[in-house]
Amino acid sequence: MQKGRGLSIQYIYALVTETFKAPEDYYDRSPDTEYFYVGRTKNLERRRSCHASDARTGSTYPYHEKIRQLGENWDVEELVCVPDDEVSDHEEYYILKMTIEGHSLLNIKRGDIIRSELKGAFEELERKGIHSSKDYAKVKLSNRTAKIALRERRQIEKRWFT
Repeated sequence: MQKGRGLSIQYIYALVTETFKAPEDYYDRSPDTEYFYVGRTKNLERRRSCHASDARTGSTYPYHEKIRQLGENWDVEELVCVPDDEVSDHEEYYILKMTIEGHSLLNIKRGDIIRSELKGAFEELERKGIHSSKDYAKVKLSNRTAKIALRERRQIEKRWFT
């Protein structure tokens, strides 16, 4: 297992409607390639095997039903590799980005996202200089840090003034 800053590493990945025989094939993918799920894992090959197995054994998750429909014509594409403490922000960024780009993601927890509502928010992020999941994660971390600092300051003030 790889390590980074003392934390283990996770991959953000997408399930795609095309099979890639070699890593360099990702760059030559068809414009018709459809991303249909964004997830996270510590081991891409094991996760691919699990998705294939779950689809074969009748899982009713929409992305497993899609895998069954595609047969062998799907693959796992690595999007980014990040430390554990940043994985949620990066996953959220790619879900937003791919939804805005028009991909019909079948993620259960984000199934209620409506593309038209996100477009303005995503464009605003880009205007603010957020062009990658790393930028997005920095902003989210900064916001969380500021909220924690504010909460701690309020707790100190309560102790002093009560």
